[in-house]
Amino acid sequence: TVGPGDRDVGVVGLLDEVQAKLLAQCGVRSGMARCEDQPGGVGVVPVYEAGEQDGTCYLAVGYCDGPTLAAWQQEQGGRVEPRLAGRIVLALAEAVEHAHAQGILHRDIKPGNVLLDRADPASRRQLVPRLTDFGLARITQGQSSAATFQGMVLGTPQYMAPEQAGGINDRIGPATAVYGLGAVLYEL
Repeated sequence: TVGPGDRDVGVVGLLDEVQAKLLAQCGVRSGMARCEDQPGGVGVVPVYEAGEQDGTCYLAVGYCDGPTLAAWQQEQGGRVEPRLAGRIVLALAEAVEHAHAQGILHRDIKPGNVLLDRADPASRRQLVPRLTDFGLARITQGQSSAATFQGMVLGTPQYMAPEQAGGINDRIGPATAVYGLGAVLYEL
């Protein structure tokens, strides 16, 4: 059991203790975990706990029983109907906006980092896209851009904005996420 009540969770290992502490301090736990309790959510996989156990840092996140967007698209046989693609990316844009309001830049928006959660039976939507995998995220609240070394390239190349691909880390910001969302929309 993690948090109030019984919940199904997934446990994600992190590369370092600094990332776990920053995510916990900057509101991922308190701010993003609220999405599970809101009708329609904010489209982010909720984070219930960040910590360290026996030298391994972890996040306890909400369990999503659906496939990744990448796997789902492949099951659909490739490109999807444009209106559906637009609805998916709109939901992701709202999730990205929420993350930015919490001071978090995702830096790796791609279909493989989107889980399709089974919707509430009362919902008209069958699958709800939820942004996940904040392992490359940069915390912007109270952190300098030096938290990532200049010239270091992080992310998946086919979804990177030019400034991200070029390792110009002090220019990475909300517009970088918009580029990633556009790349996802193009692929859908």
